[in-house]
Amino acid sequence: QGLLTGSVLSGGRLIGGTADPGTLGAEPELSGPGAALGTGEDDSQALPAAAGPAALRTVRDRLADGSAGPLMVAIPAGTFGMGSRLSGEPNERPEHQVQVGGFLVGATEVTFSDFDRFVRAAGRRSPDDFGWGRGRRPVVDVTWDDALDYAQWLSRQTGRRYRLPSEAEWEFAARGGTTSAYWWGYAPESGRALCVGCGSSLDGRAPALVA
Repeated sequence: QGLLTGSVLSGGRLIGGTADPGTLGAEPELSGPGAALGTGEDDSQALPAAAGPAALRTVRDRLADGSAGPLMVAIPAGTFGMGSRLSGEPNERPEHQVQVGGFLVGATEVTFSDFDRFVRAAGRRSPDDFGWGRGRRPVVDVTWDDALDYAQWLSRQTGRRYRLPSEAEWEFAARGGTTSAYWWGYAPESGRALCVGCGSSLDGRAPALVA
């Protein structure tokens, strides 16, 4: 599986983050590393509630060498139904209301480009891509400890606190305000997602490039 890291900024402030014109609704700028991290609580009050999809503000921190860090999306605070009353899985029931504070989360999965930079700097084992390719593909062949160490490395590089998101934070961000079983509705539809049997040209072949 691809590594979905979340990082959280201690104190929840965006000070020092570099504003980026990309949004979650459009392909984000990927000239630098694209990341699916989350950064901490966002108390900037910059995201008014809106009906329907909204363009969310994005930021990037700078690493110690001056290069751009992962692209982060500012997620506003909110309440959502966590779990699913529609699922047959007992560990997803009962659906219950959870309140989440504002935070920053990576715009995409952590890419090989992101993680390989950490590997080179820290002298770590390079994860295997199994012949699928690296670059903008989601990094695979990483452990939980690898993910924690990567987030801690980002913290040292930026002077801010990066961490993995909580289960509630990740689900809140991924759900994007929807209440249906899928982001597009209640039934599977071909061409709506990228997975083994989702009807894309990559089915059963290789992970898709992020974004």
